[in-house]
Amino acid sequence: MQKINIGNSKLQATRVGLGCWQAGLRGWGEDYGDKDIIEAIKFYVENGGNYLDTAEIYGMGHSEELIKQALSEIPKNRYIVATKVNPPHVKNYRTMERSVKGSLERLGIEKIDLYQLHWYEPYVPVSEIMHSMEKLKNEGYIDQIGVCNLSKPVLKDAVDSMKDYSIVSNQMEYSILERNIERELIPYMKEKNITLIPYSPLAKGLLTGKYNSGEIPQDNIRKGDELFNNPKNRKIMKPVLDELGKMAKEKKCSMAQLSLAYLLHKNCLIIPGAKNKSQVESNMGADSVKLSKEDMERIDKISSVEFIYA
Repeated sequence: MQKINIGNSKLQATRVGLGCWQAGLRGWGEDYGDKDIIEAIKFYVENGGNYLDTAEIYGMGHSEELIKQALSEIPKNRYIVATKVNPPHVKNYRTMERSVKGSLERLGIEKIDLYQLHWYEPYVPVSEIMHSMEKLKNEGYIDQIGVCNLSKPVLKDAVDSMKDYSIVSNQMEYSILERNIERELIPYMKEKNITLIPYSPLAKGLLTGKYNSGEIPQDNIRKGDELFNNPKNRKIMKPVLDELGKMAKEKKCSMAQLSLAYLLHKNCLIIPGAKNKSQVESNMGADSVKLSKEDMERIDKISSVEFIYA
């Protein structure tokens, strides 16, 4: 699989990562379990993938624990682990140190390759959080510093506050159906050599084609999502999904692979989630889908729509 450097670091990740939110098991339905997740993670790494993205809040540590179980017999130099600190734990350096130690124990590793602020709540200045991150790096707990869900103004404050190191990545919701960050955030990130890590690159499953009929999944994560349950959004979305399905047939790939390939051609490190190894295998197949400039422009055009949010 092709690799991408994360920011200005020496970390080289396979462009198709594995998002481990589903590995927390809570809220994603009853159609899978620990065994499925462990098999999926092992399959991913054994077949050339090397980037696993989790968080301490996913299943209250359960996702991290399953990664440890899945990779217990695989040498650490074959994979990169990224995890995230829960915002209530960024009160000061001591609380962050406690969190990182907990993640290290659950993951069964000596150093976290990429440690990320999960999202920002302004009860602590972002500059103080970044200084604590730098101290965690100096103390040898983490290798690289990343953030998630930071808008351009907050990201700029975080970047400007760094003393000795750089922010190498920002994880944001981004997909064919969610392109708002293209206006201001992405150009700034390119300027600062901050890698974009899109989460929900398949829009929580909408871009797989499974829900083209308007079916609303009943798991706790998605049944309240307005892209699924707002009839006006479904009406806006239908021609987009229909056209993507047609294009996928032309390319002889799945709609999910086409949607992921679109982000890969924008030089992103994608982290689609998976409940089982067949979904992992399908996601990894996106790395071989070739899109021309005309293909990218076609997708840009059909997906230039505005959805309705309350």
